[in-house]
Amino acid sequence: MPCLGQAESFEDSRDYSVLVTFEGYPAFIGALFWWALPLKTMAGTIRARRAKQDGKFGPLCPAKQYASEFRAAVGSKPFFGGKALDYIDVSFYATLVMWETVPSVKLLLQEADLEAWWGRMKAAMPSHVNGDQFTH
Repeated sequence: MPCLGQAESFEDSRDYSVLVTFEGYPAFIGALFWWALPLKTMAGTIRARRAKQDGKFGPLCPAKQYASEFRAAVGSKPFFGGKALDYIDVSFYATLVMWETVPSVKLLLQEADLEAWWGRMKAAMPSHVNGDQFTH
């Protein structure tokens, strides 16, 4: 299953300079050669594979819709689980933590008003989760 917003990040050339660093390339590769990267093709492949499962999961919605629904469910509580985080908080956080430096993911958290929740999650998670080798 693709990560929340993964196809959207692959379609946004503003994200390419960060995305290439996930594979060990310097950021300037994404900035200078964005037009040659196969990321838009990969996004199309992700969307096509996901569309085959629309009957099971429903159509793929924009990441902002999922994030906004999550935010609405959190409401005025510090966490989805209330005063303490629960498995849904951890699951949503874990889905995005690797991608937190990607501009479109930062914007997603901002537009869905999840920045305060994100900060609480960072503080609540064990340090090895926030220092994951895949987090840039």
